[in-house]
Amino acid sequence: MRDQSRDEPASQFAFEAYKKFYQLSQGPGIKTWMQFCESPYYTAFVKFGRHVRAINAINPALFADWVIKKKTDKLDHWCSEDIYNEYLVQLIYNESAESAIERSFYTMQDWGDQQGISLEQYFFHAGPNRLTRDITNGAISPWLLYGTTMGQKALSELSDEQMAYVIPFVEPNVWTSKLRQQPIDLDYVKMACEAAGIK
Repeated sequence: MRDQSRDEPASQFAFEAYKKFYQLSQGPGIKTWMQFCESPYYTAFVKFGRHVRAINAINPALFADWVIKKKTDKLDHWCSEDIYNEYLVQLIYNESAESAIERSFYTMQDWGDQQGISLEQYFFHAGPNRLTRDITNGAISPWLLYGTTMGQKALSELSDEQMAYVIPFVEPNVWTSKLRQQPIDLDYVKMACEAAGIK
C-alpha cells in the first residue's frame, strides 16, 4: 500500500525530506524508497508532505531544510501553525527584495485576474480582510507595504484585531530599520512598484 503512493506529490516530497533528515542527522548515505516505506517515520513524513502542500507553503524545500535543521521540534510538531509561522517570519525578513516583490506582484496579479482589473488596484479594492490574509500567508511582503505610499496607507487602515495578526510578519521597528539599512534594495522596490503603477 505504501509503495503504491510513490507517485503522489506529497509522498515524493516526504521522501526527499526523509532523505535530507537522515543526511543531516547521520551523515552521507542514500536512503531508498523501500527503506522509507519501512521506516517508523513514514507516516509522520507523509503527513508533513501533505501539510506542506495543503498550506501552499512558500519555498517548500527550504521549509523542509529549515525545520530539519532546527532540531528543536519533534517530527509530529512539524505540521503546527506556529512552526510554519516562525519559518515564514524568518523567510520574509531574509529573502531578497527581488523575490519578495516578485511574489507580491504575482499575488496582486492573480487577484486582479479574478476581479477583472489590473494589479495596481489591489490596495484600493482587495480590502482589509484579503490584505490581512495575504500578509499572514507571506504573499504580500513588508517591502511592498513599507516601500510604497499605497502599501503604508493600506496597512494603516487595518483594524486593531487585524493588526494583531499581521504584526509578527511586518514588525514596524524591525522593518523601518531594515529599509533604512538597505537603501539600494529600497530603491529597487520603489522603481519596480512605480513601473507597475503602485505609488
